[in-house]
Amino acid sequence: MPARRHTPELRLPEQQHDIRQWLVLGLDPSLTRTGYAALLLSQKADGSLLDRWLSIGSLKPEDTGVPVWVRSKLIALAVKNIISGILTAFDGVLGDTGLIISMEAPTPRNDFLVTLSRILHVVLTEGSMPLIFFPDVYFQMTNASTLRSLMGLTQRGVKNKKENIQKAYTFIKESEFPSLDSDACDAVLMAVMGREAATILLGKPDMVPDRIRTALCNGTQKTVGKGRNARQRTEGIFHRKEYWAPYSPQEYTVLLKNAATRTARLSRSSFAI
Repeated sequence: MPARRHTPELRLPEQQHDIRQWLVLGLDPSLTRTGYAALLLSQKADGSLLDRWLSIGSLKPEDTGVPVWVRSKLIALAVKNIISGILTAFDGVLGDTGLIISMEAPTPRNDFLVTLSRILHVVLTEGSMPLIFFPDVYFQMTNASTLRSLMGLTQRGVKNKKENIQKAYTFIKESEFPSLDSDACDAVLMAVMGREAATILLGKPDMVPDRIRTALCNGTQKTVGKGRNARQRTEGIFHRKEYWAPYSPQEYTVLLKNAATRTARLSRSSFAI
């Protein structure tokens, strides 16, 4: 008789009672072509949920010969414009709307993707537009291997992209988005991850597929590191700051030491980030 599979304890995040709907932006970041997909998940008066896909596509820098940081900033500014464009449909009323930016977590050893991810975060959070208009903003990161597992994707190589497109069309209508490419389809899958997170935040965890709910809310404690570096880590995406991070503008301080003075006193400069 096979051993019974252990069911991990789930730790649900605190429900956002003031938020009635979530705008979810799925991103598949890449320097060659970045996919994006936006949906709005709303809670109706009877408590049921309704999602509506707003915009899906991909973008790429026209000049690929410029430095990586230039291409990264160009992509980030284009994504920022996409968010700003979507906001025009809200007529400036965002008091009950939260934002989840759901994107692929870069492979640590992939310098290009790490750089792009960092610049995306910096550009999207700088200035007065558009994130500060949302009362709640979260950055959600999902590993590519985790996404493949949760979505049931098994193909490799060339067949992988065809399988991803087919999977994306199980969530969107091909008649509405007939030109889904191999980057936009991954953005759709990232947006689905954000949608499931938003569903839980709206107090409807039972509407989320078991595997995804477990990945998001897994409360299992695991010891990582050794010796003095050993620490407890909660496994669920919601409980790991590198994968689920709230954003709101805060003031941070930099300490400056002037080498032209003989004093050891440090001066301070504050910045809102």
